[in-house]
Amino acid sequence: DEESTLNSLLAYTLLSQVPDKPQKKMFNIDQGNGEITVANTNFQRTEVPQYELTFSV
Repeated sequence: DEESTLNSLLAYTLLSQVPDKPQKKMFNIDQGNGEITVANTNFQRTEVPQYELTFSV
């Protein structure tokens, strides 16, 4: 698809996170550029050192 056309635009969506603790929504994803950020102030790397995120484009 040609650049700057509707067919060339991507939309990112976060589908799931594993584990889903301490809360189900620990992360946000920017739909336009795919940037993932921490959404929750309860984020403690010592409690959950790793997450598996699934997203669609």
